[in-house]
Amino acid sequence: MIFASPIALLWLIPWAALGLFLLFGKREFTSVPFIELWLGTGAASKAKRQLLLPPRAILAILIAALLTILAAAAPKVRTPSASPHLHVLVDNGVTLTPPGRLAQLLKDASPLLHNLFQSVPQVTLLQAVTEDTIQTDASKMAGLADQIRIYPVNTSTAIQSKIARLLQETDDPVVLLSDQRIAIQSPRLFQIAPKSRIDNVGFVDIALRPERRAQLMLKIRNDSPAKESSISIVKGLARLQHSIALPESGTVQDYFFDLPEAGYSVEATINVKDDLPADNVAHLLLTGSNSRLEVKGDVGEALQRMVDVYTSNRAPDPSSRVVIICDSLFQIPALTPAVAVASGASALTQLRSPLQLFADHPITRSVDWRSIDRATLAAFAPGDGWTPLVKSNELVLLAVREKPARQVWVGFRSSGFESTRDHVILWSNIFDFLGEGGARYTYQKLGISDAIFSRQPGIQQEVNGRNVAMNVLDVKLEMNLESLTRLPASTAVQSTTGWIAISPWLSIGALLFILLGAVWLGSK
Repeated sequence: MIFASPIALLWLIPWAALGLFLLFGKREFTSVPFIELWLGTGAASKAKRQLLLPPRAILAILIAALLTILAAAAPKVRTPSASPHLHVLVDNGVTLTPPGRLAQLLKDASPLLHNLFQSVPQVTLLQAVTEDTIQTDASKMAGLADQIRIYPVNTSTAIQSKIARLLQETDDPVVLLSDQRIAIQSPRLFQIAPKSRIDNVGFVDIALRPERRAQLMLKIRNDSPAKESSISIVKGLARLQHSIALPESGTVQDYFFDLPEAGYSVEATINVKDDLPADNVAHLLLTGSNSRLEVKGDVGEALQRMVDVYTSNRAPDPSSRVVIICDSLFQIPALTPAVAVASGASALTQLRSPLQLFADHPITRSVDWRSIDRATLAAFAPGDGWTPLVKSNELVLLAVREKPARQVWVGFRSSGFESTRDHVILWSNIFDFLGEGGARYTYQKLGISDAIFSRQPGIQQEVNGRNVAMNVLDVKLEMNLESLTRLPASTAVQSTTGWIAISPWLSIGALLFILLGAVWLGSK
């Protein structure tokens, strides 16, 4: 038996003193018929010290107190079938991708663990990226490198999560094989790091501003002695080359490059020889691209001009969504993003009251509705399923709906509004909204779930058919590897697997004795 909180056993000292006092205290018992007869006759005989059990109710309370003290000390007993265990978590992420690095780490760790945990015959080898486990012993770990797949992903978060789970679910020692620093502290947690460091120059972030003159931003970290490099940028059929001075070792720096025009995708490469090539290449992909506008019907000269300007400045690409612009609700397609414009002077009514804005919506943002004058003509509500955004009593100037497709109703005409900048802002908002946000260059960090499904850095196709740019970015290296290795001070460390806590049973027993004592007291 072991005690997790042995300091609680100090309460046994006052408990023992009380018990001895009750057993050996000076007591004299005399049976009298009435209390007044005992008060005044004769000299009292001297009490003698003798061994005498206290009343059974008091005895039950003493036993309950003893069980409570033992429960507070958190005792544990070993099960007969228990066998000691050791959990070893192997980091199989991007920092272990250099050839032979993981194999050397396992080779160095095997004799150390075998000597320190001699009494632990069973070792469960876990991996940071997957849930795969290998049952082995410490002396055979050196030959398991071929059975562990390494993934080009950052595993720092996964390592923290798995260590916390192991420490919570088991009482075993946990050993981490990694070159990453962890924040968790526990007397059962140990770490073995590689002996040699690696050099790396890699991307931390990448972004592209397509408006006006396209400009590419590259954020680069240098964890190597390299002083300079070159950057290759591929955009469509264009290929650019730039020489750069790398930041000082251990620091990060931003670089900006002007591009002649923004294409469907951008690829940037750091031309440097280092130990981690996975973060030397970064991609951007045009997503939520500009709408492909198709006009059906007579929508007016001002709107047609706006369509031409929007298309020329935000050219669609193969992934663009088709947006229909029609002059009647009756022509609006059922399952296609579209905007219907009110037409026909007989169906429009002049405004009689101020405008009311009913919701903060992407369509109405940055639009100054004071440009709408009282000479504006507007239509009545387009029908059920539409959410009004701008109204004037019963007249609905602007409404949207998401089902059966994302669509917009523009129910007003105003020659004065068409000559303002707010007209351009409104229709740009509408086209971007129907095209799901307008064009922007995005990427995703290659995550653990992506790696498990065999995705690699670069342009990947998702299940829904859309493409996505996957990057390995912001790989941080620990410079002082010697400070990471932390092993037990003593050898032959024992595992605590197989110990069962008996505090709950002791607490239940104490409660039962308290109830029993109360029953005995009440029975007198």
